[in-house]
Amino acid sequence: MQKHPSVTGQTAKIGANISNNSGDYIGSDSSAIGNLVLELRSMGLSQNEARVLVSLLVNGQSIASDVSRSTGIQRTEVYQTLYGLQSKGLVFSTFDKPQKYYSLAVGEIVDALIEIKQRALRELAARKGYCEELFCKAIESRVAPRVQSRENYQVLTGMDAICTKIARMILGARSEVLVLVSEKKLRALVYMDVMDRLQSLPESVRITLKVMGWKDSGGSGSSGNGGSNGKQNNNGARNGGAGAPQRYDDMLASGSFVSVDEKAFACDLVGGTPVPLNMVIVDREQIIILPEEQSLDGDQKEFGFYTNTRSLASTFAIVHDQLK
Repeated sequence: MQKHPSVTGQTAKIGANISNNSGDYIGSDSSAIGNLVLELRSMGLSQNEARVLVSLLVNGQSIASDVSRSTGIQRTEVYQTLYGLQSKGLVFSTFDKPQKYYSLAVGEIVDALIEIKQRALRELAARKGYCEELFCKAIESRVAPRVQSRENYQVLTGMDAICTKIARMILGARSEVLVLVSEKKLRALVYMDVMDRLQSLPESVRITLKVMGWKDSGGSGSSGNGGSNGKQNNNGARNGGAGAPQRYDDMLASGSFVSVDEKAFACDLVGGTPVPLNMVIVDREQIIILPEEQSLDGDQKEFGFYTNTRSLASTFAIVHDQLK
């Protein structure tokens, strides 16, 4: 196992006496160390776990008291933290007296954390059926009144929440999906696998994708399909050169969308500057509207507005139909 020598020839201090407004400790010896601590925390480690791990990465094999000294964490907490990191397979110990601890290399740590999250997701997916079975057993002796569907309004914050909502909308599509996006938002939807959901829809569902501001689409076409037009060409796109190829570059190369003006659908939301509005409409019954990320302070904020109000969804669908 590779050791990581101290950058100073002695135990490097990790997070001594410096913290940001969130209470996250940042190394006084290097801003890179502080950023590494924050990155590890974003991958699911606790504050103490990230600081202890960075201490071992920087200083190499260390006894618990050295880790405590470099991080400012009490020794009893250091032992608890080291045990947790060992259970995750990120830290190992020697048979020396006193015991010394060492970590995986940075790349191996990231790989291990990815595998931990993937395993947790697989276990969660495997329990879905069991949870549904428990729910059915819990209510089988009760007769609950049928809940009438009501008009619903939601404000979604963050691309993860937005894409999860869009994916659920697309999954329930029966006849039609209308999409209007900027090229920037299209890249995000492809990255988050939303366009793959479109690709997997049955031929009976008509898909129309319009991209604002794309200047060189190699020709325009609608990704709509249905009836006798719902045929596949050589690259798997629908309606003779139209569809939603899985990869972004393939999509641009095939021209499988309609290119419209970059300000075809915009609204003055921030400082009087027109902001493009992206939207996804399903069956003219549900719609999610996504303003392009802009703000007065320069801090980009991703949010969306969802509703299943049919009158609104139908109105915006008509607007979508008219955009050229």
